[in-house]
Amino acid sequence: SLSIKATSLSREETSPRLETVIKNSSLENVANVDLTALLSDSSGNIFAASKTFIDSISDGQESIATFTWPKAFGQRVVGIKVLIRVLPE
Repeated sequence: SLSIKATSLSREETSPRLETVIKNSSLENVANVDLTALLSDSSGNIFAASKTFIDSISDGQESIATFTWPKAFGQRVVGIKVLIRVLPE
C-alpha cells in the first residue's frame, strides 16, 4: 500500500511548493500514481489544490511528489491533505 511519510511546504510568500514523500510498503511495484494536494484554512475550507503524477514506485521504496502553485496564497495554510489514487493501466 502507498502512504504519505512526510510533507514540507515552502515558499508560501512567493510561489508555494509542497514536497511529499510517498512510501510503497507493498511487495509489488505500483504504477500510475495520481496525487492531489488539498490545502485548507483554519476553518477547514479548502482554498488551493494541485495535482501531480508518479509513473512508478518500486516495492519498499519512497518517491518524492512535488506540487507547485504560481503565486502566493492569500491566507495561511493550516491543513494539508494528499489524496493518493492508483489508476488502472
